[in-house]
Amino acid sequence: MVVRELLVTAEAFFDYAALPENERRDLELRQGVIVEMPSASPLHGWIVMLFIQVVTRFLDLHPVAYIFGDSNDFVLSPGLVYKPDASVILKERLPSVPGRFHMAPDIAVEVISPSNSAAEISEKVENYLHHGSQMVILIYTDPRAVRVCVANDDGTITLRPLTAEDWLDCGAVLPGFRVQVKALFPDLPVETA
Repeated sequence: MVVRELLVTAEAFFDYAALPENERRDLELRQGVIVEMPSASPLHGWIVMLFIQVVTRFLDLHPVAYIFGDSNDFVLSPGLVYKPDASVILKERLPSVPGRFHMAPDIAVEVISPSNSAAEISEKVENYLHHGSQMVILIYTDPRAVRVCVANDDGTITLRPLTAEDWLDCGAVLPGFRVQVKALFPDLPVETA
């Protein structure tokens, strides 16, 4: 849902987001437009938690990066602020804890909800990769699948679809990391709302 039609900068976005009435709202800035994201479902939150757990276990043994949850804003440009569901930043790119991330994560993870349009997803992938992400991982809940997106040298994007039985790796970003896609989903049946 679009909150404000007026084009704003990241600075004005953060001022708006800091207002008391916006304290519990989940907001992003997309091409200068403030957008409110709907509340995540329990399944969405569970998938994010499972992804973070799996990557954290890997990073405990191979401390090459940091993983963050869905409460971090990434300022990609003056009119573009995204809040990925999970993100990975290589240690070499993060010498100190910033007040706010003014860069793209090395890996951006988005759990795709029914409210996400194909155009919105495509735009986010392109923006993450254009602004420096090495990989975008899209996690789909129905059917349970993953799409791994990486930028090519010629500016095109390679999309690698994975089924629940396939293995997800993060290539050169997290060498040695592998997890079967089905491990990113709860082993319970999912009720509809």
